Amino acid sequence: MKTLTLLKTLTAVMALIIIAGSAFVVYKIADSKQKSNPNTTTKSEFLLPFPEAIESVTACGDRLCLMTTGHQKGRRLVIINPTSGAVQTILTFKEQ
Repeated sequence: MKTLTLLKTLTAVMALIIIAGSAFVVYKIADSKQKSNPNTTTKSEFLLPFPEAIESVTACGDRLCLMTTGHQKGRRLVIINPTSGAVQTILTFKEQ
């Protein structure tokens, strides 16, 4: 009789340990996903000369592309890195 009670107690303790371990693993997985996906906001300023205006905004792969008109040298394509907010490249399309 004592052996049966001991086995039942041991089974209950092992079940609690398994449930606690599973909960801990789920918590750690959720915590690591939250840390790897932070919501950071990048703010930057990009000044255009007076007559120049943004015509269109599109995604270029993992970059942001702005097509501008009104620049004295012609239309410009400005490629921006969205993570840093810095201008990566400016391409000028000269008008003939």
